[in-house]
Amino acid sequence: MPIILDEQKLTKFFYDISRGFQQSPLQILLALALLLLFIGFLIFMYRLQKKRLRESRNLRYVELYEAAMAKLNLNPSELHLLERLARYLKTPERKYLLLVNHSTFNACASRLCRQEDVQEASLSALRIKLGFKAQDPERIPSSTAELPQGLPVLITSHTGKRVTGRVAGSQPQSLIISPTEPIKLPCGIEVRVYFQNRSGVFSFTTHVQDTLEKPELAIHLAHSETIRQTQRRAYYREKLSLPIFIRPAGSEEKPLLSAFLDLGGGGASLRNPQNRYEAGVDLELTFLPSGADRLSLTAKVIRASRGGKVLHVRFGTITDSVRDRIIGFLFLKPRTRKSK
Repeated sequence: MPIILDEQKLTKFFYDISRGFQQSPLQILLALALLLLFIGFLIFMYRLQKKRLRESRNLRYVELYEAAMAKLNLNPSELHLLERLARYLKTPERKYLLLVNHSTFNACASRLCRQEDVQEASLSALRIKLGFKAQDPERIPSSTAELPQGLPVLITSHTGKRVTGRVAGSQPQSLIISPTEPIKLPCGIEVRVYFQNRSGVFSFTTHVQDTLEKPELAIHLAHSETIRQTQRRAYYREKLSLPIFIRPAGSEEKPLLSAFLDLGGGGASLRNPQNRYEAGVDLELTFLPSGADRLSLTAKVIRASRGGKVLHVRFGTITDSVRDRIIGFLFLKPRTRKSK
């Protein structure tokens, strides 16, 4: 049986449906207002929750700070210094981080030293009292208070005096150096101290303080918060006279005795035995940088000087541990004059 559609009724049906999708401007504005109100409510609740969380966290920081301060027993000058450091925090309520977070302390101390007049020794003393030690050996220390015990150092003065030794420890007011040989430096004399870690060679300027019993066995230096990189490890050099045996690399020839004139982490200058070698030659170098630990390296002759009597060589591929052995030896070896 065929289906007969009433065209008039069908038109009316579609017309009624289409009217359901039509809204007046007032209704549209009301819907948008409700939507914006809902979004605003969500934003308000988020910010309110975030504020409560921040207040709760800050309250916890204050409680931790007060508990830590009760154990530290800082004196008034140290408390004042801590307040000065806290000015460089984003939120002063986080003063607790200055007591436990080394990076936070370093960042605030660095800004304080750049922008205000502060006694570096006081900062170093506060570091020690808070228990901050050396961080990653790959990084530059922020203070002499962070130098690890046993670190080789080289002390030089404007008079040309040179003292080698190791860090023996740190006190709140001084860095203690154990010299390689007994020596007494004048109290108050300004010195520059060099040391090296895996990142390079660094130095700082300080002065000698009063020493205790047997001062020749320990050097007390004022702490410093200003440590600068002086040379890349590969190019640090020291003048010295040290026996060395050399021969062409890969050969079975009998090594010839020679001597270093200077030595560094990346190369050296040495006497040319019998004026035998010239630029471009690869050599095998064997020497004893310390004790009985023999060291063998390959090096290329870059140039010759003094009528061929002196060779300037660049080391081939060597490991960081070997380079560190060389520089550590330079810091610990007493100065010897070059022979003529």
